[in-house]
Amino acid sequence: LSNVDAANLQNHHIQITAATADCADVEIQNIHFGPCIGDAVRVAGSATNNVVNGRAHHVTMRTGGHQLSPNSGSRSGISFQKGLKNFELGNFYIHGAKNSPIDCEPTGAGAMTGLNIHDGVVDNTGGSTAIAISFDGYDSTSLLADSRISNVNVIEGVVQVVFTENCTLDNVNIYASGQYAMAGKTDPLLYVAQLNQ
Repeated sequence: LSNVDAANLQNHHIQITAATADCADVEIQNIHFGPCIGDAVRVAGSATNNVVNGRAHHVTMRTGGHQLSPNSGSRSGISFQKGLKNFELGNFYIHGAKNSPIDCEPTGAGAMTGLNIHDGVVDNTGGSTAIAISFDGYDSTSLLADSRISNVNVIEGVVQVVFTENCTLDNVNIYASGQYAMAGKTDPLLYVAQLNQ
């Protein structure tokens, strides 16, 4: 899959949206994502509606190298904006995102529960931010809850955990040679901040 946008907008390859009603039981499988400008996959509910029981598995995202994209890469591999209940990302490889390859950083209040990320590789060697995975809720009243990252290898990046409740990181390996330190800033490999329960 590849998208072309002469105006250099953030077109996404696939967007799953729940703006005015819930969007349930969407499955993405066995797809290779090539160069793009926006996100390879964007999951965006709202404050009142949710993407429910979604799955993305056996996906390869090599999203760098789009000729119309500044810094030659997609915005994210997969982004979770807000409004989701029970979404699974499994058996995956992500490379080429200039923002976080996995961007769970809600843009507003809304449900964020049951996110299950497992059995994958996040390769941040082509990125322009230190954060390879953001595993975040929105604020102290809208937490990422009952979620898990397991059996994931992160190459050259930071795993950030912010505003969570009852979340687990299990067998998450972070490999870094120092390239992950962007703009002269040295970040910890695992950054846990704000309210986590």
